[in-house]
Amino acid sequence: MKKPDWRQSRRLWVGSLLVFLALFVLGWGFESSHPAVFQVLTGLGFAVLVAGAVQNLLFCRCPHCGRSLSYLRMLQPAEFCPYCGERL
Repeated sequence: MKKPDWRQSRRLWVGSLLVFLALFVLGWGFESSHPAVFQVLTGLGFAVLVAGAVQNLLFCRCPHCGRSLSYLRMLQPAEFCPYCGERL
């Protein structure tokens, strides 16, 4: 499997956030009736969130200089690298 580029990495990060929120809200519905289901769903949600954050830190990088772009705005990333000035 090839390494994802910064755009794919950004989409995976946003997707992991959405999956985390969905699992957390779904688990929250089971909090009082089935605490074990709540714990499993929120645990899975946090695992997905951590995996998304790690892949974002590792793979969301400028293709020209290799510096991290993970701090840039999530939904509307910059068009140019703030470090080298090259077009992303």
